[in-house]
Amino acid sequence: MAVAQGLAICLYGVYLVVTAVTSHTHSDLGSTAFGGGIVVVLGLLPLGAGRALLRSKRWGRSPAVMMDTLCLAVAYVALRGTGADVPLGIAAAVFGVAGIALLLNPKTTAALWPDGGRQQPGDRA
Repeated sequence: MAVAQGLAICLYGVYLVVTAVTSHTHSDLGSTAFGGGIVVVLGLLPLGAGRALLRSKRWGRSPAVMMDTLCLAVAYVALRGTGADVPLGIAAAVFGVAGIALLLNPKTTAALWPDGGRQQPGDRA
């Protein structure tokens, strides 16, 4: 799920940059393109976390849970809006809760920590 979130964030950032460059108004072109670039960079965090989780790396769970928690914050703000914001807020809430539930599931924990969470000297996650 983290890979899909990261991909969606990166694609939205690319969309912002392309719209800023191709827009006929060109009002605030630099800040819109810069903001899109920042969004692309922020999308790399869940992409990296998702890749780590797919490779059973323990460290990938913390950034993935953080991104799902941020989905809940986005959902809260969107649900206070009107129009198309409400269905998007509901979708963000569903993905956030589902992601947290899946990441903190005991089966996920057992898969990431097969030794019961005990690390041997010299082990690296």
